[in-house]
Amino acid sequence: SRNAGVGIASSLRSQKKRMRAASTPATLLARLCLSFLTAICLHSVTAEAVPVVLSFDEGAEGVIVVDGTDHNGLHGVVTVSGEQVTVCGNRPLRTDCALSNFSGIGGFQSGVVNILEVGSSVISDQIQFSYRVDPKGSPAITFVSDPAQFLVGQTVLATVEETGFHQLVYQYVGDSTTSPLVSIYVTSDVDAVPLPGTALLLGIGLAGLGLSRRRKA
Repeated sequence: SRNAGVGIASSLRSQKKRMRAASTPATLLARLCLSFLTAICLHSVTAEAVPVVLSFDEGAEGVIVVDGTDHNGLHGVVTVSGEQVTVCGNRPLRTDCALSNFSGIGGFQSGVVNILEVGSSVISDQIQFSYRVDPKGSPAITFVSDPAQFLVGQTVLATVEETGFHQLVYQYVGDSTTSPLVSIYVTSDVDAVPLPGTALLLGIGLAGLGLSRRRKA
């Protein structure tokens, strides 16, 4: 029984030592760091994919409205005067970008998307996908409505006909694991085309006017 008592006392002393060691500042800090890292990993695994959306709205009188949501869920709207606007990726700020530090738009193939005039093969607008010549290869998406700035000889990623309404023109898989899809929308400034009935009435009116003038003569 004496040996049993010694064994129990020794076990209690060992347990007290372990408890004291577990309560030291270094041990507590290590456990806190481990819990923090575990929480980050679980958040990364369970985080839902946030789609990236970019919209270029070509308004009247040379105004373009850029509306976008990046893969972090951050939303931005910018109005630009002119016929060209650029959105830049998650890189240091650039002075030539309407929206900078816009995360999740990389991963595309360099090239262009041509948007044609209604019922024509003439390019009305163009979206240009490129990577800047800098150490990080910053991704950039540029909407252009000035024919003088259209790129030729580039890879044509897609060709669509403008509708004058908010339309999806291109999609691709982004460079972020939490934003698997990037969608590009455009609202083009389409010139009004007379409806068949309107054109017919106009023709009848002009013919009647000509006939009336002949009778007066």
